[in-house]
Amino acid sequence: RALLAKARCQRRVGRLQDASQSLVAADRAARRSEGEEPEILTELGSLYFESEREIDVQGKRSAGNLFREALEIHPTFEPALLARFELHRFNRRRVSQSPEDILSEVFAARADSIPGLVAGAFADLEDGRLVSVREGRERLDELAPARRDVRTLHAALAWVEHRRDDCAAILEELLGPAPLASAPERRIGKSLSELYRFAEAVDFLEAAVQRDALDYEAWTQLGKVRANSGDEEGAREALGKADEAAQGRRDAFRSNLSLVLDRMSRKHRVASYGSLSFSWQPDAEEVLSTYLVPYYEGARAELSERYGFTPGPTRIAVFRDHSDFSVRSVGFEGFPALGGCFGPVVTAVSPLSGLRGSFSWARTGFHEFSHVVHLGISNNRCPRWITEGLATWEEVRREPTWTRNMRRDLVDAYANDDLIPLRELNRAFRGPRILFGYYQGGLLCQMLIDEYGFPPMVDLLRAFDLGMDLDQAFARVCSLTPEEVDERFERFVEARIADLAIEPRWDPRRVRLLQVRLDDVPPEDAEARARWADDWLTVAYGSWQEGRNVDAERALQ
Repeated sequence: RALLAKARCQRRVGRLQDASQSLVAADRAARRSEGEEPEILTELGSLYFESEREIDVQGKRSAGNLFREALEIHPTFEPALLARFELHRFNRRRVSQSPEDILSEVFAARADSIPGLVAGAFADLEDGRLVSVREGRERLDELAPARRDVRTLHAALAWVEHRRDDCAAILEELLGPAPLASAPERRIGKSLSELYRFAEAVDFLEAAVQRDALDYEAWTQLGKVRANSGDEEGAREALGKADEAAQGRRDAFRSNLSLVLDRMSRKHRVASYGSLSFSWQPDAEEVLSTYLVPYYEGARAELSERYGFTPGPTRIAVFRDHSDFSVRSVGFEGFPALGGCFGPVVTAVSPLSGLRGSFSWARTGFHEFSHVVHLGISNNRCPRWITEGLATWEEVRREPTWTRNMRRDLVDAYANDDLIPLRELNRAFRGPRILFGYYQGGLLCQMLIDEYGFPPMVDLLRAFDLGMDLDQAFARVCSLTPEEVDERFERFVEARIADLAIEPRWDPRRVRLLQVRLDDVPPEDAEARARWADDWLTVAYGSWQEGRNVDAERALQ
């Protein structure tokens, strides 16, 4: 216990190497005594996450493995569950368990977990689930109203809801007694960044680093939001400051973005054409200017007329290497996309890249520039599902062959009761169903446009700009609740797939649950007997799809 306490003190004052040695010694001592302790493993994993940010280091166990080992010893150990939640929120490639499922384990063990409620409320805020944020805030006000992180949550929500004076008053309350505390403004800035409200985040993060010049996390976030607001030189400066303040703490995002911005400053040239400017390699300018400039100008004119809004100056960064595009867009290689948009900044893979001939640069350009308009109308305040949904709808409107043909996945989702509820659709863009999120978002926008016309979609964007949440925006524009939208969308999908004759790919969990619930003896009522037979056929098909032929044969019998 003494070694653990010593390590925490060392970590608090920034002596991470000493803290690591103390924790390793504590772990060895525990093994020699009664066995490994989850508290030590969790602290060590948290330390490694702080120092390495998921970068593999020879000789060190990964943070994820340490949290898993802690939970194998103590399955409901709250600090390990919360650390794992943070890890899975940070690294979207960790799909073994969703962050939401991890957090549900926290509340299953302790329904009134204050750290869990705080973590969940901020996650909901960053996913645009404002109704859930308010519910979490109310519970926290009952349990721990004076906690600094709870008051920071109040300030962040007040800003998002356009209650700027309330936000300022709460920050004054927090920072008056602690003028050097950067955490509240850093936390608000990070949440705004996650919501794509980069320009708004800049002021908070600049204030945070002014309070504490050694807040490397605030410097890193400031670099990100400056870059995504179009200030690449300011971003490079902030990321450099982050490196200095980090004092050896590694961060792949910070390093990757710094490298790409440096490379762009050396190898790219910016060419301006009215309200559009392009960042590209000079040797490609003759070809790219011939095709991209008139195309983006045409897209800008067409979309501006349709939406009744003309965006301001826009920078389009064109990358010959997909890896550079990926890092500039999300901070890591392997981003499964060809374009990105942050509002006044668009990133795109060049038609001259190694992927040439395998993708449509025109489709990508039109999709991304439609985001410029959506984010401009809403001042980057609309949920991601509506801008992605409208951009997907715009693709098909522009060119029917650009459709994302995921009807097979739609059949599966409908059959398994797995269509994404409107309240959860924004969160789909953070997880493994992101591609289906694009497709469902496009269909949802198509349904709304078919029923209400196009102008209400612009009204929804403007409602989000005013700070309205999902319920308020749909009540104002469509006189519907999100649940009523879900019901209409289910009927829309049912009609859309009615003529498709294909057996769904059944969810194994649904099949097993159905199998347990079904009686061997058919009911006497004719209608109930027909449903009973159909359910057994579902069990048969689902079992066969899993390779469980014995169960399939039994179901057919």
